[in-house]
Amino acid sequence: MKQWLPGLLILLLAACGNETVYDEIPELEESSELHAIVVVEDQHDETNRPYYDALLDVKRSDMQTHIVEASDAPASVKHFGAESFPCLIVYQEGEIRLHLDSDEQPENILYELETEMTRLTEMTSESF
Repeated sequence: MKQWLPGLLILLLAACGNETVYDEIPELEESSELHAIVVVEDQHDETNRPYYDALLDVKRSDMQTHIVEASDAPASVKHFGAESFPCLIVYQEGEIRLHLDSDEQPENILYELETEMTRLTEMTSESF
């Protein structure tokens, strides 16, 4: 019994490091809905406010919002290419539709988000 115990521990430790973005944010998998993901270092940091405010201003009934702390979601950070924080991702059907990060000027965040929402709405209207 003791012979297989170290192998089991290695297997369990390896499995813990293999999470995917869908393990961390399960709502993304097989969803056609629009998702806004804000990846932050600390949810209460004031530098996040322009991103939170922009999402409140653009509130849409067809968009789910997720606040993700980078330290709790390394697979999401990697999947979305989040290199600086905060980072706003608009995601739909497995595709990143918009990626804004901390280099973005606060006054541009709302403009960029509104522009992308308008574009996505127009694309949806044209498909009917």
